[in-house]
Amino acid sequence: MNRIYCDKTSGTCAEGCIPGWYNDKCNLRCSKTCSNKTCNHQTGECILGCIDGRKGRFCETEALNVKGNPVCPPGTYGDTCHKNCSERCRAYSVTNRIYCDKNSGTCAEGCIPGWYNDKCNMRCSKTCSNKACNHQTGECILGCIDGRKGRFCETEVTNGRHAGKAQQNSEQLARIVSVIVVYDEQTKPSCRWSSRSTDGR
Repeated sequence: MNRIYCDKTSGTCAEGCIPGWYNDKCNLRCSKTCSNKTCNHQTGECILGCIDGRKGRFCETEALNVKGNPVCPPGTYGDTCHKNCSERCRAYSVTNRIYCDKNSGTCAEGCIPGWYNDKCNMRCSKTCSNKACNHQTGECILGCIDGRKGRFCETEVTNGRHAGKAQQNSEQLARIVSVIVVYDEQTKPSCRWSSRSTDGR
């Protein structure tokens, strides 16, 4: 038969506490931030570690994410961690889990390709090459598709593809560094580089 024994004078539990409780008389609950709510039956220290987002001997401290900001358990945010981070947040490469700012929901690691903004809720422009853009500003980072130009590839180039290539060729030509040949007293050639563009500017 299972029986409970405790000290005759103090009432201290002779065999410790059932899971989830601690102290001499097992009258204190283990912290809900302890993994499995399991703790040392004498000290209350979390013996199986902490739930996600907490740290410390008693899991009393809010953990920090990779950016150094307080976080909820992975994938959540809000005062009570009841909101979900955007599924378009980029996962942290070490844990392959999504983290976002506890207060704002801002994605800690930026966005998956094709999306931008703090919460990664805006699509990169389809006129961006490969639909790739800066995860904060939305600027096209790999250039534009044929027939478009601008930081966001928002401007249409006249005559589309051919005009775009002509403009590109013109800009490349203007950047060619010209060489001016100068002869010294012994008529040995010595080249001086000039950054002046071919259009005379």
